[in-house]
Amino acid sequence: MRRLQQLKNVRHTLTGALTAVLSAALLCLAVLGTGINAKAAQLATPLEGVDISSYNGNIDFATLRASGISFVMVRVGNTKYGIDSKAVENINAANAAGLRVGAYCYTYAKSAAEAAADAELTLSVINGLPVSFPVAIDIEDKSQQNLPTETQQAIVNTFCAIIQNAGYTPIVYTNKNWFEQKLGAVSWDAWVAQYNPTCTYSGAYTMWQNGIASSLPGAPGQIDHDYVFSDYFNQIVENGTSSVDGATYVNWRKTSGTGFDGTNVTKLSWEQDLLNSIGATTTTTPATTTTTTTTTTSNAEQKKKQLKEAKDDLANKQAYRDACQLQLTLYQQQYDAYYGLFEQLAATPNCDPATLQTAADSVHMKQQEIVDATNNLQTAQADVDAAQAKVDSLSK
Repeated sequence: MRRLQQLKNVRHTLTGALTAVLSAALLCLAVLGTGINAKAAQLATPLEGVDISSYNGNIDFATLRASGISFVMVRVGNTKYGIDSKAVENINAANAAGLRVGAYCYTYAKSAAEAAADAELTLSVINGLPVSFPVAIDIEDKSQQNLPTETQQAIVNTFCAIIQNAGYTPIVYTNKNWFEQKLGAVSWDAWVAQYNPTCTYSGAYTMWQNGIASSLPGAPGQIDHDYVFSDYFNQIVENGTSSVDGATYVNWRKTSGTGFDGTNVTKLSWEQDLLNSIGATTTTTPATTTTTTTTTTSNAEQKKKQLKEAKDDLANKQAYRDACQLQLTLYQQQYDAYYGLFEQLAATPNCDPATLQTAADSVHMKQQEIVDATNNLQTAQADVDAAQAKVDSLSK
């Protein structure tokens, strides 16, 4: 069994391998049609929304909704500069006013591993909050403009895969020129920024940021203005079955249903996804099979059957052990990302104490998860050793 330090040393290799698999699978999914996404259920009339951050100050969301705004995309932050100081407040307040609420991460990631850290930070912020609209990765920073297309695709695919595996609907935001000249077409929903009377992006898209509004009731100063074309309002439901995609949702998060590419998938916990990805069964220990010996069953046949059952049991326990190993590796990676964020915040002059405490709490949470995952791995390894001993005994 590997020690934590060994896991830390191999985490980048593991992340790279997982990212390569995700990217290869996701890049082969073609975006059907051009213009407004033909695959998604469409609204009869596009609805208006805004996207906001702490820079927009205090917003009267009830007044904003009364003015005709239907949804809000809230910035959550990133691992470079930390959590947006008004993210949680904005999400809760917008939801209380009856608005649909999405989230976005303005990423500075230059690799898939950094994108994964941003995705995990995003999930840590929105977990338990009423996020009822898509969750976006915003890729447009000047530090990323010279990255190769394949690197940008890996960044986007990694972030969106993690968001989707957590039950949310991912979407990719950038401007029209960036989509066309740097990132290329994506197989996720697209949110295109183009300040123009019409959106002239030829690829598929479900949302459009069309400009900046300077006089919206309830919003002080200027605020980004958007349109949504896809019926996320009926697709993403609080609890129950979606009338649009037939998926099951619990607290706004998908737990089963159809993936964006039309493939029938079942979304359980991400731990179960890991088990499924390495071929483990949905139970960690197979049910005991009772063998009834008849007078016609020879001792040799009975032993052969017992050996087969023991080998099946061993394979199942090994698969679960491997899943525990991978889970521990991922927790260690998340810990490093959270600790790095905490160090950045601690070194920032006049850092908001509440923000620093949130970061510290995240570090402590990951520490405990690492301890629990280590114990699970030790138990799983002991079960493998016992199962192996039984196979060895029956093989004699």
